[in-house]
Amino acid sequence: MPETSQHGSSPKTRHERLEASSHERGRGGTSLVIPLASWPGRLLVMLLLLAGAAWLGKLIVSPAIADYLASKAETASDLERALAWDPANPDLHLRLANAYESRLEPGDLDTARRHLETALRRRPTHAATWFRLALLADRTGDRARAREALAAALRLDRHNVSLR
Repeated sequence: MPETSQHGSSPKTRHERLEASSHERGRGGTSLVIPLASWPGRLLVMLLLLAGAAWLGKLIVSPAIADYLASKAETASDLERALAWDPANPDLHLRLANAYESRLEPGDLDTARRHLETALRRRPTHAATWFRLALLADRTGDRARAREALAAALRLDRHNVSLR
């Protein structure tokens, strides 16, 4: 014999039975039920699970791939490939700044400065990066920026003898 609802003699729907069992277990509130009886519903759930797993996998694996590529890098373009896998890595930006600073092609010092500034946005309390930025600014003739960066480096690492 089918169950009847509390409000009348009509049979309970599947949703009402699920909600009632939820209340009996003490969870109360509403719940989301995705009907998997139909192929479109199953396909939707499968696609959502796969997309979530792929996103999570990329999030976990990307830094490892970037580290591997950076460990094998010999040129600035190799480091750029590594940075494409993990653009938030301040250490890769520092390595790229080193690579561009040591080259003598036009625009490389500006590219090195951009990478140092990006590294500082990612890790603003790294005194050595501030010091590197001060040296680069001094090299390019931007004395005001060099003083500002050196002051920031000294503020962050007062006891570093090499900064004085």
